[in-house]
Amino acid sequence: MGTELSVAVESTNSAVWGFVGVIAGGVIAAATAYFAEWRQRKRLGKVAKATALTEVEEALLAIQSSSQGKWTIGWNLIPWYQTWRMIQGPLADYLDRDSFNAVRKAYGSMFRLQQGLRSVGGKPTSSQDSQFFRNIGPQLEAAQQILNSRHHRWRSRLSGVPDPVRTGGHQ
Repeated sequence: MGTELSVAVESTNSAVWGFVGVIAGGVIAAATAYFAEWRQRKRLGKVAKATALTEVEEALLAIQSSSQGKWTIGWNLIPWYQTWRMIQGPLADYLDRDSFNAVRKAYGSMFRLQQGLRSVGGKPTSSQDSQFFRNIGPQLEAAQQILNSRHHRWRSRLSGVPDPVRTGGHQ
């Protein structure tokens, strides 16, 4: 009877340790997958931010060249809308809400600019066109400033508070 009891206790201990091992392995696997996904989303956010910055700067150049009296030909071929559809998700993950909304509004202005470039490219600009350029210029410059900054919404993994090194001191 004593040996049967010790065998039963031993097999129970083995089962408990096996169960603990399965649980620990599951937690480690889940944490590893979460961290890998987090890093991938952050990487995609950085790429989206760099792409958006390039396009906002292109739009500013289009305004600058078109505000000299004639709608510039060629800027209408840049696929701002298609790019926006690809980067808006990663950019929304990467930027805080206010920053994302500012960039989103700038892209809305870029779409209107692109439609104008498509419809009247090469023709002289009017006073309404000049007013349009003056109205969207500040939106694009605000987006450019946001996209040039190191500001983003990723938090420190350790404390859950904004990481001042990664966010450039901003929240």
